[in-house]
Amino acid sequence: MVLPVTVISLELAHDKTPEAILGRMAIPADLVTKALTEIVSQPVVNEAVVLSTCNRTEIYVDAERFHDAYREVRDALGLITAVAVDDFVDFLTVRYSDEAIEHLFAVTAGLESAVLGEHEILGQVRGAWETARVEGTSGTVLDPLFHHALIGGKRVRTETAIGRSTASLSHAAVNLLTERIGSLEGRRLLLVGAGEVGAGVVTAIRRHAMVDFHVANRTPDRAAELAAALDGSVVPFADLGEAVASADVVITATASSEPVITARMVGDRPVLIFDLAMPADVHADVAELVAGIRRTLLEP
Repeated sequence: MVLPVTVISLELAHDKTPEAILGRMAIPADLVTKALTEIVSQPVVNEAVVLSTCNRTEIYVDAERFHDAYREVRDALGLITAVAVDDFVDFLTVRYSDEAIEHLFAVTAGLESAVLGEHEILGQVRGAWETARVEGTSGTVLDPLFHHALIGGKRVRTETAIGRSTASLSHAAVNLLTERIGSLEGRRLLLVGAGEVGAGVVTAIRRHAMVDFHVANRTPDRAAELAAALDGSVVPFADLGEAVASADVVITATASSEPVITARMVGDRPVLIFDLAMPADVHADVAELVAGIRRTLLEP
């Protein structure tokens, strides 16, 4: 007997999920492999891709039966994130067949992003698919689906007007920074984490103004590479507290599952903090002490 093929997506996104829940449901990069293994171990799931960014956590599966697959993947998501199903199920959007496929194309094109048309999501979708391919959880169904979604995402950006707008968090960050503190010339800028999102924001800032750029990252080699590319210097991660206290602007975008910036790190100088990580890099107690913002890019 040939079983029917079903593409299903489960989504928790920034526009429908409270930030506190979205942060708890994020799947750090070092847990994605475990998540993929757990999901495809479910009896009716054949393939899986996990996409987890600062704006969304999504799981795409090829499964044999919709209702059983939904229940199994939902429960696996709760197990992976250590969050009770009752805490997130009301915010979970589930799509089936053509609707799930159309949603992936919309996400890849940047139509579901906080900043319409932003280009970072294209690389994030590609990375999620590549991880699944390496782990052997994406195959004859999801491979062509993600391949064509990425082609579609590229065409949207090159053949439509969406690519001519402020189409990235990086450019939105520059605009917001200048609105909040004026000129960026000579400002001391600290980047915590050396991943694609943070590096993109700093690159956009450096095109706009000559800042005094520093980067702290748990992997020193990656920090050194980014510092060399953007004419900056490396701050040892052990000295993060001192670096935060002396900065004018802090952009943090690590893959840590726990906050890396706490109130005791912040000095008595005004500092503007962009927390672009999910889950949050900045501990909630910082809000009581710092003249800054948290996730302002996602506010209406």
